[in-house]
Amino acid sequence: MSVLLNTDLISVNIEAPDRNQVLTVMADKLNGVRVAKEGFLDALLKREEIYPTGLPISCGVAIPHTDPQYVTRDALAVTTLHTPVLFGQMGGSEEDEVPVSVVILMALSNADDHLNMLQNIVKSIQDDNLMQTIRSATKPEEVVSIVRPLIPADTEDS
Repeated sequence: MSVLLNTDLISVNIEAPDRNQVLTVMADKLNGVRVAKEGFLDALLKREEIYPTGLPISCGVAIPHTDPQYVTRDALAVTTLHTPVLFGQMGGSEEDEVPVSVVILMALSNADDHLNMLQNIVKSIQDDNLMQTIRSATKPEEVVSIVRPLIPADTEDS
């Protein structure tokens, strides 16, 4: 699996009023590098509503994603937030929300790769020091250098 990860897909310390705005910014970045197909954002927002991805670990992390049919090639986008926004809690009830400071958006074109990538990310984000390092990054280049070792070795730079 070759995964696109570069500074074009990273947003650092942004302000957003809510999760939908965060996901819109991230989807726009994926559109900019021709990763997302028509309907990606709508499918992403709908899936997040039904299957929330907020995790109450470290500084609050969300790992949104949508169906492979909306993806042209594999990529990860990462956004850190100046002020946390609320995401629904993964596996929680409808009312359970998590203040999230780091969002890792998976855009994967093969359903079989979702679980493997999700397991890699979930394992990595349990490291509080690692998450604090990502959260403290001030430049997209820093985030790329921190996240790159967490994903498959054949990650793409471009």
